[in-house]
Amino acid sequence: MTEDPSDLPRMAMTVAEFCKTFSVGKSLFYEEVKAGRLSVRKVGGRTLVPLAEARAWWASKASQ
Repeated sequence: MTEDPSDLPRMAMTVAEFCKTFSVGKSLFYEEVKAGRLSVRKVGGRTLVPLAEARAWWASKASQ
């Protein structure tokens, strides 16, 4: 028996959701990805940010 996908915890956010959540623009988002400070996953044509990566990125900004 398989699990209903709606019962699974959320694991990632879209680029737009990331930018809105952290109040950053897409340019800064892609600069952070290019610099290796933020890891993303490609799923089909979508770019997703794992929630653990988003939290780690935010924590690194708090220490600056």
